[in-house]
Amino acid sequence: MASWRRGMTASRGFTLTELMIAVALLVGVLLAVSKIFSTTSRVTGLGAATADVMQEAAAIERQIRADFGKLSYEGVFAIRCVAVPNDIHYNADRPILLNPNLDRDAIIRCDQLLFFTNGAQSVQTYQIGQYSNKKGQGTATRIYYGHAFQLGDLGEAFDDVNLTAHDPLDRVYPWTDSDFEGQVNMADTNFDPSGNLFNWSSAGTIELPPRDARTWLLARQPVALVDDDTFLPGNAGKTVYLNQVTAAYSIFLWEPLLGNNFQIFQGRVDAAATQLNDIRRTILNVDLSGDPVGNPNFGNPQPWMDPSVANDQRELIANQLLYYPRAERYPPSMHRVDQALSNHVLGSACSSIAIDWTWEDGRGEVRDAMGNIAQDPSDQPLFGVRLETELTGLPGSQTREQPWFGMPDPDLFLGSGEIAPDYNRGVGAYGDPDYRELDDGSGFFNYNWANTIPIIDPPNSEGHLNNIERVYSPLAGVVVYEAIFGYNQDQPLDETGFPNLDVGYTPWPSAVRVTLTLHDPDGRLENGREVQFVINLPPRAIDMPEP
Repeated sequence: MASWRRGMTASRGFTLTELMIAVALLVGVLLAVSKIFSTTSRVTGLGAATADVMQEAAAIERQIRADFGKLSYEGVFAIRCVAVPNDIHYNADRPILLNPNLDRDAIIRCDQLLFFTNGAQSVQTYQIGQYSNKKGQGTATRIYYGHAFQLGDLGEAFDDVNLTAHDPLDRVYPWTDSDFEGQVNMADTNFDPSGNLFNWSSAGTIELPPRDARTWLLARQPVALVDDDTFLPGNAGKTVYLNQVTAAYSIFLWEPLLGNNFQIFQGRVDAAATQLNDIRRTILNVDLSGDPVGNPNFGNPQPWMDPSVANDQRELIANQLLYYPRAERYPPSMHRVDQALSNHVLGSACSSIAIDWTWEDGRGEVRDAMGNIAQDPSDQPLFGVRLETELTGLPGSQTREQPWFGMPDPDLFLGSGEIAPDYNRGVGAYGDPDYRELDDGSGFFNYNWANTIPIIDPPNSEGHLNNIERVYSPLAGVVVYEAIFGYNQDQPLDETGFPNLDVGYTPWPSAVRVTLTLHDPDGRLENGREVQFVINLPPRAIDMPEP
């Protein structure tokens, strides 16, 4: 009996306390393993998101470099830097930020870049013939880089027979919020090839809700310059190329010969019946409409920058060639005219685009036939830009990196209207006299301005700093810096031999710097990833040394 009892005692089960301890230990182990798996999954997800962003960044850089490699000096070159406060739509009743991950006082950059390229460009979007086996091509292309605005399904094409689309007639910005900027005026656009192409009719208004900056699109909008007829501008025949491709009348948002012209802005067409010589003629001449005999201004030279002229050269480039186009992450319908809206999306989620520019040392100088720096009639040397910079007050001779030009401090400009360097980014306006000798606590920039690019000090009422730059605030809270470069790239003097703003001397940049904040489509990278690259502009053929 005692032996049996000893056996029973030896094989007894766990007590309740022991079971509770075991369960607690098991839960602890499971929690630890779950934490490990969660962390591993999160790290893996962040790694995959980073890889996606960097892969997209590499593709963007390759595309921009490829476009710059085909840069045409027969067109124009324009940079517009736009600074938008993160809390532009914020109020007590509606506390909305453009990017909720940033502070209220953060600045969102929505810069734009416009230039032209040489080389064949195929039309990719709307064609009249659905089953055509060839595509129209142009030998020159208008290229736009920057944000695009989105309407989503609010601008969907409808009516299967007439292929009518719902398009905006107002300028729309990536940050547009109808509760603050008002409703967007719309029109029905007719794409019926048997009728009058682009025949608009008013279609009321729509409300645009706010859109998170982390979902904004980076667009590369190429527009092939095509024209195969002898019709006058504005003729409906201009909108058909090679009897099969639908083309816009012009790349200008507003053109003296046509009036309002929204096809490229609306994002559905990537060809325009405007050749490089047409663009040049429109920009350089005051008025080409009407009767040459009865119109005293017909064909007169257009001034580069003249406030008394409704559309001087600079105004036409800045305000009629440079605008945010529409683009969509996915087409709102299966119509061909809707499919075109996603063709020019280059970056799927880009919350910030910042573009800076610079000149190489000596740009803008004038030399005589002997190679010596020329003098103006007052015997002052016409030095070009001198960008070698020395730090003063420090032992030894030290030089600083090449300065970059672009958006000055936007907060200071909004607060007091003062134009001053942006110390955080190390960028300033070329026309800001303070940027010549910039005290950042460690020394001074010491470089000289080109006498051939005179500075307006103080800036005039339109915000112009010189014949290249302008700083102004077109909308409440928004600051815009523009650097516009036209056709006069190498003739800095007027007939008297003096540098003169009226001649529109605008030597093009030597390089641009692009800074992007990219996000993965799933939003796993809360603050995104900032990438930056510098692109040198190719030399003009006239500037290249002889073989």
